[in-house]
Amino acid sequence: MKINCTLICLLILFSGKVAAQTKISLKNPSFEEQEPAYNQCPSFWKDLGAATATPPDVQPGFYGVKEAPQHGRTYLGLVVREDNTWEGVGQVLGGPLQKTPLTPLAYT
Repeated sequence: MKINCTLICLLILFSGKVAAQTKISLKNPSFEEQEPAYNQCPSFWKDLGAATATPPDVQPGFYGVKEAPQHGRTYLGLVVREDNTWEGVGQVLGGPLQKTPLTPLAYT
């Protein structure tokens, strides 16, 4: 299965610490909703897929998805298609991202 590397990189980036201990919080970071929803983004998230593509789904319950959430009631479902299109989500951040100098990894 193809995975949208950009989305994964963004989630990793925003889940960690940001420069100078500045904290940028995401709204609804676990994509939680009261009920699953077909073709609808979770609260505070925007559809970033192609204009001709379907929006994401708040799962479980659609397209035969029955996997229970690991936490809460719902989770986000994104589709990657054979025609090289995909669904995606994003949101406006509460502050700017800052460039940090690279530091060598310490191996012990």
